Amino acid sequence: MTSARANARRSLALWHRIAKSRDQRILDAYDAGLTKSEIHRLTGVSRKRDIQGLAQQARGRRRR
Repeated sequence: MTSARANARRSLALWHRIAKSRDQRILDAYDAGLTKSEIHRLTGVSRKRDIQGLAQQARGRRRR
């Protein structure tokens, strides 16, 4: 395997590990008091669909 190919595999594996915990990291930030706008500016994650849906999950967790 070429070094470029090995580097690409390592890079994708790292991306996968980080992406797997994306939602939890956003929920943690929202629970810590960051606004949806702040989270969007820092991550580039869509405010309307992704962050809003996660925020609704967080509010549901708080009611339990």
